[in-house]
Amino acid sequence: MTIFISTMMVTNHFMADERAVRQADLGMDFIAFYAAGDFVREGRINELYDLKAIKTYEHTVAAEAHQDIGEAFGPWWNPPIYAWVFVPLSHLDFPAAKWIWTGINIAAALLAIGLLVRILGVADWRVWGLIPLLTLTSMPFIAAISHAQNTCTSLLVLTTAGFLSNLGYRQ
Repeated sequence: MTIFISTMMVTNHFMADERAVRQADLGMDFIAFYAAGDFVREGRINELYDLKAIKTYEHTVAAEAHQDIGEAFGPWWNPPIYAWVFVPLSHLDFPAAKWIWTGINIAAALLAIGLLVRILGVADWRVWGLIPLLTLTSMPFIAAISHAQNTCTSLLVLTTAGFLSNLGYRQ
């Protein structure tokens, strides 16, 4: 995994500027979560699904963070109650909130991997070691982390449910 990540980082420096991944480009899916948290914190819950309001807000946040998102924006497609998760992060500036959310997702992924290993119940590290190896090097994981999505927290919820339901079947 170290070789894979190192290779990706090194080759990124040899790509043309318009194709290279810049640090500022990372985590831009989080802007919709950040906007939702801020809207709830400010009492603007009725605007969560107002595409014009969301777009205007996200472009303001992107400009303040010196990020060019063109005409793109990320609508809030989650249930309104889920926006409360992002209220504490909306107190921070966008870059700081984005990095904290990325850390939360990495922690959630690691906890989910731990639960998956426990569910498997195999003592041989050559077998259970495939779970972290294949998870952490998979494109869905890399995309979820690099775009600051909520995929890893969803994975943790799912694996927790599987782990808890599996407890009754162990002898």
